[in-house]
Amino acid sequence: AEKENATSKSIRKIERAFFVSLFEDQGLTEEDVLNNMTTRTYKEASNAIFREINAEDEEASKVGTDEAGKTEKQSQ
Repeated sequence: AEKENATSKSIRKIERAFFVSLFEDQGLTEEDVLNNMTTRTYKEASNAIFREINAEDEEASKVGTDEAGKTEKQSQ
């Protein structure tokens, strides 16, 4: 259980760092982002970002599968 908590804590830390990095270009600091956003808003934004990332990964792997299928058909 302790190891799970440590892993969850590490994951949240990485997610937070990534989320904050998205706003660095606008000159916002971690404090600016996290102190001016409710927990609910943060979670919703974070979930939306990672859903988008996962969708892009799924599309990329689908394209790779389609391309592999085309290659196999051409070589037959």
